[in-house]
Amino acid sequence: MDTGAGGHSSQAARAGQWSAASAKLAVAVAVIKSRPPGRSGRQHAEDLAAGLGRRDESWEAKARGLQREVLRLRQELLLSRTRSRPAGNDPATLLSQEFSDSPKVPQLSEVVPATPENDSGHGSGSNTEALLQTAGADEADGHPPATASLRPRFPGGASDPMAAHMQFLQNLCGLRKLDACWHPLAEEGSVAWDSAGQLLRSLVSAYKDGRTPTQQALLLQASQVAAQALDQCRPCSGPSRLFITHAEDCLKELAEHLLSNSHLNRFTSQEGLADCLILLGRSRMLRRPLLDLLLSQINLLADHLWNACQEGTGTFEVERYENSFYVYWVLEQLLKDGPRYEHREAQGQLERQVIRLSDEFPLFALYMWRIGGLLNPTVLTETLDPAT
Repeated sequence: MDTGAGGHSSQAARAGQWSAASAKLAVAVAVIKSRPPGRSGRQHAEDLAAGLGRRDESWEAKARGLQREVLRLRQELLLSRTRSRPAGNDPATLLSQEFSDSPKVPQLSEVVPATPENDSGHGSGSNTEALLQTAGADEADGHPPATASLRPRFPGGASDPMAAHMQFLQNLCGLRKLDACWHPLAEEGSVAWDSAGQLLRSLVSAYKDGRTPTQQALLLQASQVAAQALDQCRPCSGPSRLFITHAEDCLKELAEHLLSNSHLNRFTSQEGLADCLILLGRSRMLRRPLLDLLLSQINLLADHLWNACQEGTGTFEVERYENSFYVYWVLEQLLKDGPRYEHREAQGQLERQVIRLSDEFPLFALYMWRIGGLLNPTVLTETLDPAT
């Protein structure tokens, strides 16, 4: 019985292979017969493949456009059903009040990213002094030093997908605040999660397309709106696994861009992206995934620097090394500003890396030691405070 079943499956496999080979041969003959004069069969096949590729791209673009339109209609339908509660309040007035006291981002202008010349192993130089002067005292309200208050401005207008998603999420969050006994509609969660996901994707595209610094204010505001919307949506309906994966992928792309950006005039854009990551990291949903991701990137870079030292060539990725100090800045602000984050494995890795790199890359190791101290609950924060 077993032998008979095995023989039958083998015959079926051979029959399938024969059918596939016959189909390929028939297609090849048809392509050769249909080729225009002066073109070889190979050239004609390549032309047909290119035409099919363009057609697929066109259909994919149309599908994405239809998906955006469906989401826009879902947003409008949801807002039209919820604007009736409660009466007597203007959402625009509420939004202007809400964002006049928006979270503020600590400035990075006092932190000068190091260059390999400043961290050659012969000393930490003036950059170490800059490290020890990174932060001023907190304001009376408990917020870190401010860059500027964010306002609900939309330079791109409603035609800009980023601005459209921001407007929807701000309206939805504002309407929720108008009613203390808010009962979400059945479709509210899915529309809000989809809109937040598209807003995160728009942020990634904006930085990859180089839309900074001309739109930096809009990108900062988009990051703030996304973080606030995620925290407000979470109690109503939990995110799907697909959304969580999408959000983590967006964070990975933003962090990778922060580390790999090699443009000569990148520093203004890098500071803006660091501020955006700080705002996103203030979301309770995104904080831990972002911290895990950034710590992992720092440890990978430390391994790369150590391997370069071991090989004796002195060759390493200079751009990632220079940009790593923006990552350190984001980590420091998130670890200082939010609830305690404990990660024993990451802390142990940082401690080992500090010892290994302290001679060749003293400034990098000093920043790493600082982050390790913020991770260690037994270390008094006063010992890390530049004012003490």
